[in-house]
Amino acid sequence: MQLITSHLNTDFDSIASMVAIQKLYPDAVICPPGAMNRRVKDFMSRHGRHWNIQKPSKIRLDEVTLMVVVDTRARSRIGPFVALTGKNDVEVHVYDHHPPTIDDIPAGKMVYENVGSTTTIIVERICKERLRVSPEEATLFSMGIYDDTGALTYEATTDRDIIAVGRLRQMGADMSMIVSRVEAAMPSNERRLLDELAENAEESYVNGAKVILTWAAPEDYIEGLSIFVHKLRDTCDSHVTIAAVRCGKKTCVIARSASNVLNVKDFLVPYGGSGHVQAGSATLPEREPRELLDEFRDRLCKMIKPMVTVENIMTSPVLAVSPDSSVQEAYRTMLRFGHKCLPVVSSGRLWG
Repeated sequence: MQLITSHLNTDFDSIASMVAIQKLYPDAVICPPGAMNRRVKDFMSRHGRHWNIQKPSKIRLDEVTLMVVVDTRARSRIGPFVALTGKNDVEVHVYDHHPPTIDDIPAGKMVYENVGSTTTIIVERICKERLRVSPEEATLFSMGIYDDTGALTYEATTDRDIIAVGRLRQMGADMSMIVSRVEAAMPSNERRLLDELAENAEESYVNGAKVILTWAAPEDYIEGLSIFVHKLRDTCDSHVTIAAVRCGKKTCVIARSASNVLNVKDFLVPYGGSGHVQAGSATLPEREPRELLDEFRDRLCKMIKPMVTVENIMTSPVLAVSPDSSVQEAYRTMLRFGHKCLPVVSSGRLWG
């Protein structure tokens, strides 16, 4: 038996990747490892008849000979199917756009591409092999790319993601459905969470970077916390945005960074987190959000590199005068080159 699976809390990129990869593994069965997020569940309840999606309870692990994992490479994120990793009689193939971690699934085939969506990687292979894609599939695949790239606006979005969406549009993707499903209106509890994050947001500047730290403790569990962090980041126009949200006994941390400001993946490693250089998350048991934010402030000072250095704004080459130069000579040099001052240098040493 061949199995196709993805990460827990199935989102549009993972469900699209699973359906897409079945084009390359036509004998495999699609089975998410757990529940789907609200938006995907709603979409599948209306359009899921186009695909045969199995539940984990229907899969006999002792019959699996090949497991294809998409949109994650972490053992901790594939739920009950982690039992299949490391078995000599089970071949494992992984297709993912997340960078390597210490939790990587041992795989005989590891396909990693630095693009905005795993669906893009698979769509490229489908196009290369000229496999047929129905309009319904093209729509779902576009949703996967659209959702994971923030409508092709996130920093991690590449030209390849944009080209893939264009190819899918040619195959009949319904772009109006993509907008209505992926960017669904927020229910009242989600609007309250966004308001709480905005109200608790603290703005500061670290080495020239605008940083937003915020927290929340909603009464109900809310899926897709990264959406709220993206919205807050866009509203505040920040370089780094980090939110700590208490959900029951666990605190979820979501971090986002502009390009070349903070390595989010490295920042979250001590907290057991994972993700990309510019986006990541972590889940910590029994931690208070505000205490975590206090720790983050200290770490950010060490990990955010200065955005503007003397090298960026200095005049080069550096003009200088010697201690025995006359004031008139120094004055003429300043007039000629438009300087208001000059360093006094002798034998390679700065004297004044």
